[in-house]
Amino acid sequence: METSKKIHFMGIGGAGISAVASFARSAGYEVSGCDLDQNSQFLNSLIQDQVKIYPEHSREHLEDIDILVVSPAIESLDSNNEELVAAKAKNLPVMIGEEFLARYLLVGKKVIAITGTHGKSTSTAMVGKILEEAGLDPNVMVGAIVLDWGKNFRIGQGEYFVIEADEYKEKFLLYHPFVSVVTAIEMDHPEYFADKEAVKEAFQKFVSQTNKAGFVILGQDVDLSVAEANKKTVEKREFEL
Repeated sequence: METSKKIHFMGIGGAGISAVASFARSAGYEVSGCDLDQNSQFLNSLIQDQVKIYPEHSREHLEDIDILVVSPAIESLDSNNEELVAAKAKNLPVMIGEEFLARYLLVGKKVIAITGTHGKSTSTAMVGKILEEAGLDPNVMVGAIVLDWGKNFRIGQGEYFVIEADEYKEKFLLYHPFVSVVTAIEMDHPEYFADKEAVKEAFQKFVSQTNKAGFVILGQDVDLSVAEANKKTVEKREFEL
């Protein structure tokens, strides 16, 4: 993995993108960021690590930058942002945090991706704590602060990387997990999904990307085809939150 690259994170104060920035720094990348909200609780770890975080957006932040990682909110709500426009004009690679995570930080890891229309944050934190207590020293990325860690991520040296995978706009299809967990499927994100069947189809695609040597864990009321996902090489296990 090439870690000499300089990565700039726009909207670095968000829960997910701030954790990705911390993982990138831990992996050896040179990290900077910007966010209009300097009071975000998710910035604390980055500030403690002395990551340069600007309080405004500016094309000047792109000097010597190799990759621009952006919050999805910026691309959808502020597509004419001068920093984003300048990056594209310079032909810099521009990607959301989940894409950077998948392409650069999950390589070589056994990924446990936990998703569902509810219960995924709690389940991700629980799995992360179980692996931690078992001495497996996992990397974990959660969508909420975990009290035992004081932040929404844990950086470890073990082979497992536990992530909360977001179904919105099917971002979880960026991952090819060793273990796929679906806690629940209900109608959600009506601005993107036409109906519950469309939601279910997205989750079916997600479990279909599970590593053939891995397995799928489904919530009690989750009706997905595991056989279709990876023939007969994936187990179906049911659990109740």
